[in-house]
Amino acid sequence: MFFNNIEVISKINQNKNDKNSVFLEIEEKFLKGVDAILLSVDVSKEKKLNLFETSIPLTEILEKYKDKIFFLEIVNKNISLVSTIVSSISKYENIVISSVNGKIVEKIKNKIPNVKTISDLKEILWIYFLFKVGLLSFKKKIKGDFLFLPERVGSSKFIIEGIIKWGIKNESPVYYLGVETLKEAEEFAIVGGTGVVVEPNFPVSEIARLKRTFLTLKQD
Repeated sequence: MFFNNIEVISKINQNKNDKNSVFLEIEEKFLKGVDAILLSVDVSKEKKLNLFETSIPLTEILEKYKDKIFFLEIVNKNISLVSTIVSSISKYENIVISSVNGKIVEKIKNKIPNVKTISDLKEILWIYFLFKVGLLSFKKKIKGDFLFLPERVGSSKFIIEGIIKWGIKNESPVYYLGVETLKEAEEFAIVGGTGVVVEPNFPVSEIARLKRTFLTLKQD
């Protein structure tokens, strides 16, 4: 199911004031155009894994769109909820998980060894530090399967290019978060990034153009 060339991942704007219309937005605007969707999920009071701040069960989406890849940001920090999360996602092969609490990801990984993961912020900051002090070459792999570079951590083109080259050498897919314009995506593609995560305000009409441009620049 997973492949090395996910070019465009879309972050969905989950509107807590209109708790169920978010799914219509996902279906109508994004799922047809992008390679993967980034969603926030949390465990409800009823012990169900739903889209964050909605009553929509995650399984409803996973069942309907088995041909898509979903990157899930687990909002909950409580480790006691791991069993609920595991029971909700264990049978699916089209998901990648992340959490602000790295221990939650570790526990899920222990129970579902084949689940794909995103490196946590702690490791990302460590990678930035190693690059700045000239020691990144001594790190041979990341803990997760994917590396997402947050724009807020560091926007220096020199640093990003260095981390991308390190990722390519160590077969670690590197994506750039927070992309709002085609120009930003182009700059990332030129230096060899694997893909981008576009923000909800990225023009839907530009997604097809973005994918073509990104692939062309990477091939060059």
